[in-house]
Amino acid sequence: MKDKLDIINSIKVLISPWEKGFTCGLVIGENNKMTSEQYELISTVARGMIKFASDTPDQAFKLGMEGFSEDREKNEIPDDVHCLNQSDVDPYDASKIIDFLKIRDLKKKLRKK
Repeated sequence: MKDKLDIINSIKVLISPWEKGFTCGLVIGENNKMTSEQYELISTVARGMIKFASDTPDQAFKLGMEGFSEDREKNEIPDDVHCLNQSDVDPYDASKIIDFLKIRDLKKKLRKK
């Protein structure tokens, strides 16, 4: 059976830390072999994900936490989610959470001294 997630024939949504929280982007591979209909569907969904996360980050975060909670309750990653690398870090362990905005604010205070 063919793997559901084709890394080459895909559009990647990237999310990375930024001074104001996070930033998002798309990586569209030149080697993809999507039909025009597939490309339109995939690129539009990817762009919608970025718009949703950018416009309503609180809701995106809440949905992410709900997803992690559901995964944790079932003690597995759902079949419709393909995970390339599963972390062994407990996302609910507050000692493992890094508040990038607090770090930014501390750096600003240190620079003023």
